[in-house]
Amino acid sequence: MKKVVIVAVLLLLVLGTSTVHASEPKGDEKIEETKKRIEEERERAREEEEEEEDEEDYDEEDIWDEDEEKGILGQLFAAIFDDLFDALFAEYLFTLRFANYPYEYKTGYRFNTTIYSDTEILRVVVLNLSNDFTVHFDETYGNAARLTFNASACHANLSYHIIFAESESLSLFSLNGGLTFHFPNVLVNGYIGGSLLDTLNKLLFSFGVSIQVYLPAGFYLDIYNLNAKYHSLWFSHLSGGVNYTLNRLTLGLGYTFSSYAGFNYHGPSFKVGVWF
Repeated sequence: MKKVVIVAVLLLLVLGTSTVHASEPKGDEKIEETKKRIEEERERAREEEEEEEDEEDYDEEDIWDEDEEKGILGQLFAAIFDDLFDALFAEYLFTLRFANYPYEYKTGYRFNTTIYSDTEILRVVVLNLSNDFTVHFDETYGNAARLTFNASACHANLSYHIIFAESESLSLFSLNGGLTFHFPNVLVNGYIGGSLLDTLNKLLFSFGVSIQVYLPAGFYLDIYNLNAKYHSLWFSHLSGGVNYTLNRLTLGLGYTFSSYAGFNYHGPSFKVGVWF
């Protein structure tokens, strides 16, 4: 298992170094260029909004008919969704259980289970606080702090990601919620929410997926993804790594790839986490 972990980390490093472009700006200059592109997009969006306001000419009768049709369709959709939710998800949401922390049980390693398959593990709520520090290949650095919360299969996560160099920085704050789809020793979380970029005064729609795979010998894989969009610009964060647990403490090595407004920031990362 240790050999597999080492090989995986080495592959991540090789893939990362192979994607570095010498023509890209570095350090403070790269962050400045990223901010400049965001500002250009904001000006373009403002101009488009002003043009749309000048061209608006509503027909009240058409709007009434459209709203009435949407209302009928909305009621139909709500009725169908309620039936599906009651039949498929209501019970599922509350059957997931956790150990106090991964590998609490030395024999037959398991972190997540259900009330039907394991009566020894009964914890409903679990919290994990982690921090990834990344050394990018462009003379910049990244730090991502993340708080993950699960109440059975109801999932939420709060994250703060900052990219910085000697004097410039760019940060993204995000709060998301969703559902956890669980399998033996595997958690798959899907979520949506909102994000705030420090250079914009707008709340951006965000979404993502995270995956944890619990392996023997105290190791587990952790993959986290978050995406947000501002007009034509995308802001994406992807981190993956192999972690080792020491009771409630987690230590890990991995790789982080972030794309902000078309500029890529990536490199190896070191993770520290704790389970509550």
